[in-house]
Amino acid sequence: MKLVADIARKVNFSIVDDLTTPVPETLLESYDISQMTGSGTDSGLLKSLLFQSGYLTIRTWGGDGQILSLDFPNTEVREAFSSRLISAYIGDAAEQMLSPYCLLSKFESGD
Repeated sequence: MKLVADIARKVNFSIVDDLTTPVPETLLESYDISQMTGSGTDSGLLKSLLFQSGYLTIRTWGGDGQILSLDFPNTEVREAFSSRLISAYIGDAAEQMLSPYCLLSKFESGD
């Protein structure tokens, strides 16, 4: 999961933006992990990796299978991925920073 989160950070993956953008069916037909090592890595390749590894599933399938909308299969997978992605962005302090007490404190102070 760390590898996936690191790649997501590298391509500036946004759960909100990238998962609301439909993808062509051909993007999900096959996947080669070696594609993730080059500079051409993008959110499309990441979506393909997430789909092939079970982190994403097909939410809607429109127009002869040409355009697909992807989403997490359940809340647990969404939360686990989100947590790992946050850790990739802000490092080891993520768990402490995301505790309910810390969030409430930051919210109340306007930070």
